[in-house]
Amino acid sequence: TSAHNPAALEPATRAMRWPGPRVLLTGPEPAESAQLIEIATQYYLVVDLASQPSSRFDALRMAVVRLSQARVAMSGPLLFTDGGMPEPEVRRLEQIVGDDPWHIEFATDPAQGRLSSLVLGERIVANPLFSTFFTNLARDISETQTSFFVNEIEKHLAWRETKEKT
Repeated sequence: TSAHNPAALEPATRAMRWPGPRVLLTGPEPAESAQLIEIATQYYLVVDLASQPSSRFDALRMAVVRLSQARVAMSGPLLFTDGGMPEPEVRRLEQIVGDDPWHIEFATDPAQGRLSSLVLGERIVANPLFSTFFTNLARDISETQTSFFVNEIEKHLAWRETKEKT
Protein backbone atom coordinates (compact mmCIF):
# COMPACT_ATOMS: atom_id res chain seq x y z
CA THR A 1 0.00 0.00 0.00
CA SER A 2 1.01 3.62 -0.05
CA ALA A 3 1.10 6.42 2.48
CA HIS A 4 -2.08 7.73 0.78
CA ASN A 5 -3.99 4.91 2.46
CA PRO A 6 -5.63 6.43 5.56
CA ALA A 7 -5.98 3.01 7.22
CA ALA A 8 -2.39 1.98 6.51
CA LEU A 9 -1.30 2.20 10.12
CA GLU A 10 -4.39 0.53 11.57
CA PRO A 11 -3.28 -3.03 12.38
CA ALA A 12 -6.89 -4.13 12.98
CA THR A 13 -7.89 -3.60 9.34
CA ARG A 14 -8.33 -6.66 7.16
CA ALA A 15 -5.85 -5.39 4.57
CA MET A 16 -3.14 -5.49 7.23
CA ARG A 17 -3.76 -9.24 7.57
CA TRP A 18 -3.34 -9.94 3.83
CA PRO A 19 -0.84 -12.81 3.44
CA GLY A 20 2.67 -12.07 2.26
CA PRO A 21 5.04 -9.19 2.83
CA ARG A 22 3.54 -5.89 3.91
CA VAL A 23 5.16 -3.01 2.10
CA LEU A 24 4.41 0.69 2.52
CA LEU A 25 5.48 2.98 -0.30
CA THR A 26 6.48 6.48 0.66
CA GLY A 27 7.88 9.14 -1.57
CA PRO A 28 9.35 12.58 -1.78
CA GLU A 29 6.09 14.23 -0.71
CA PRO A 30 6.25 16.75 2.12
CA ALA A 31 3.20 15.22 3.84
CA GLU A 32 5.13 12.05 4.63
CA SER A 33 6.91 12.87 7.83
CA ALA A 34 9.76 11.02 9.43
CA GLN A 35 7.34 10.24 12.28
CA LEU A 36 4.91 8.48 9.92
CA ILE A 37 7.76 6.43 8.47
CA GLU A 38 9.04 5.53 11.93
CA ILE A 39 5.57 4.34 13.01
CA ALA A 40 5.09 2.46 9.73
CA THR A 41 8.26 0.41 10.23
CA GLN A 42 6.45 -1.40 13.07
CA TYR A 43 4.00 -2.87 10.56
CA TYR A 44 5.65 -2.65 7.15
CA LEU A 45 8.82 -2.91 5.21
CA VAL A 46 8.99 0.73 4.13
CA VAL A 47 10.15 1.46 0.59
CA ASP A 48 10.99 5.13 0.31
CA LEU A 49 10.86 6.12 -3.35
CA ALA A 50 13.57 8.66 -4.07
CA SER A 51 11.74 10.15 -7.04
CA GLN A 52 8.08 10.78 -7.73
CA PRO A 53 6.66 7.89 -9.78
CA SER A 54 4.86 8.86 -12.97
CA SER A 55 1.87 6.66 -12.06
CA ARG A 56 0.66 4.28 -9.39
CA PHE A 57 1.63 1.31 -11.54
CA ASP A 58 5.09 2.85 -11.91
CA ALA A 59 5.26 3.07 -8.10
CA LEU A 60 4.44 -0.64 -7.92
CA ARG A 61 7.14 -1.34 -10.52
CA MET A 62 9.68 0.59 -8.45
CA ALA A 63 8.68 -1.27 -5.29
CA VAL A 64 8.91 -4.73 -6.87
CA VAL A 65 12.35 -3.90 -8.28
CA ARG A 66 13.53 -2.65 -4.87
CA LEU A 67 12.18 -5.75 -3.13
CA SER A 68 13.89 -7.96 -5.69
CA GLN A 69 17.19 -6.14 -5.21
CA ALA A 70 16.85 -6.54 -1.44
CA ARG A 71 16.06 -10.24 -1.96
CA VAL A 72 12.71 -9.99 -0.21
CA ALA A 73 10.77 -13.13 -1.05
CA MET A 74 7.51 -12.40 -2.78
CA SER A 75 5.02 -15.03 -1.74
CA GLY A 76 1.28 -15.27 -1.48
CA PRO A 77 -1.17 -13.22 -3.48
CA LEU A 78 -0.40 -9.55 -4.06
CA LEU A 79 -2.78 -6.77 -3.09
CA PHE A 80 -1.68 -3.29 -4.13
CA THR A 81 -3.87 -0.43 -2.99
CA ASP A 82 -3.17 3.26 -3.05
CA GLY A 83 -6.04 4.21 -0.77
CA GLY A 84 -8.22 2.58 1.81
CA MET A 85 -10.21 -0.51 0.89
CA PRO A 86 -13.41 -1.58 2.68
CA GLU A 87 -13.14 -4.85 4.60
CA PRO A 88 -15.93 -6.55 2.59
CA GLU A 89 -13.92 -5.89 -0.58
CA VAL A 90 -10.75 -7.31 0.97
CA ARG A 91 -12.70 -10.39 2.11
CA ARG A 92 -14.08 -10.82 -1.42
CA LEU A 93 -10.57 -10.60 -2.89
CA GLU A 94 -9.19 -13.07 -0.33
CA GLN A 95 -11.89 -15.56 -1.33
CA ILE A 96 -11.23 -15.09 -5.05
CA VAL A 97 -7.44 -15.52 -4.84
CA GLY A 98 -7.94 -18.49 -2.55
CA ASP A 99 -10.10 -20.14 -5.19
CA ASP A 100 -8.07 -19.00 -8.21
CA PRO A 101 -4.29 -18.63 -7.71
CA TRP A 102 -4.05 -17.19 -11.27
CA HIS A 103 -6.53 -14.38 -10.60
CA ILE A 104 -5.79 -10.88 -11.92
CA GLU A 105 -7.98 -7.93 -11.14
CA PHE A 106 -7.43 -4.22 -11.18
CA ALA A 107 -9.54 -1.17 -10.53
CA THR A 108 -9.15 2.48 -11.35
CA ASP A 109 -10.34 5.50 -9.45
CA PRO A 110 -13.44 6.62 -11.37
CA ALA A 111 -12.85 10.31 -10.62
CA GLN A 112 -9.19 10.44 -11.64
CA GLY A 113 -8.79 7.36 -13.82
CA ARG A 114 -5.70 6.26 -11.90
CA LEU A 115 -4.94 2.76 -10.65
CA SER A 116 -6.54 2.29 -7.26
CA SER A 117 -5.92 -1.43 -6.73
CA LEU A 118 -4.29 -4.44 -8.30
CA VAL A 119 -4.70 -8.05 -7.18
CA LEU A 120 -2.48 -10.85 -8.44
CA GLY A 121 -2.97 -14.46 -7.43
CA GLU A 122 -0.26 -16.43 -5.66
CA ARG A 123 0.82 -18.36 -8.77
CA ILE A 124 1.50 -15.12 -10.66
CA VAL A 125 3.55 -13.65 -7.81
CA ALA A 126 5.43 -16.96 -7.37
CA ASN A 127 6.22 -17.15 -11.08
CA PRO A 128 10.03 -17.16 -11.40
CA LEU A 129 9.76 -14.38 -13.98
CA PHE A 130 7.72 -12.04 -11.76
CA SER A 131 10.64 -9.89 -10.58
CA THR A 132 12.30 -10.01 -13.99
CA PHE A 133 9.10 -8.80 -15.64
CA PHE A 134 8.97 -5.69 -13.45
CA THR A 135 12.73 -5.12 -13.67
CA ASN A 136 12.54 -5.05 -17.46
CA LEU A 137 9.56 -2.71 -17.69
CA ALA A 138 10.18 0.76 -19.04
CA ARG A 139 10.45 3.50 -16.47
CA ASP A 140 7.84 6.23 -16.13
CA ILE A 141 4.79 4.14 -16.98
CA SER A 142 1.83 6.48 -17.42
CA GLU A 143 -1.64 5.95 -15.96
CA THR A 144 -3.01 5.37 -19.47
CA GLN A 145 -0.57 2.46 -19.95
CA THR A 146 -1.70 0.61 -16.80
CA SER A 147 -4.31 -1.62 -18.45
CA PHE A 148 -1.80 -2.55 -21.18
CA PHE A 149 0.76 -3.68 -18.59
CA VAL A 150 -1.84 -5.57 -16.55
CA ASN A 151 -2.74 -7.42 -19.76
CA GLU A 152 0.97 -8.12 -20.29
CA ILE A 153 1.15 -9.62 -16.79
CA GLU A 154 -1.68 -11.96 -17.71
CA LYS A 155 -0.06 -12.79 -21.04
CA HIS A 156 3.44 -13.50 -19.70
CA LEU A 157 3.03 -14.53 -16.05
CA ALA A 158 -0.31 -16.36 -15.85
CA TRP A 159 0.64 -19.87 -16.91
CA ARG A 160 -2.76 -21.48 -16.50
CA GLU A 161 -2.78 -25.07 -17.57
CA THR A 162 -5.50 -25.77 -20.08
CA LYS A 163 -6.87 -29.18 -20.86
CA GLU A 164 -7.09 -29.99 -24.52
CA LYS A 165 -10.14 -31.83 -25.75
CA THR A 166 -9.31 -35.10 -27.46
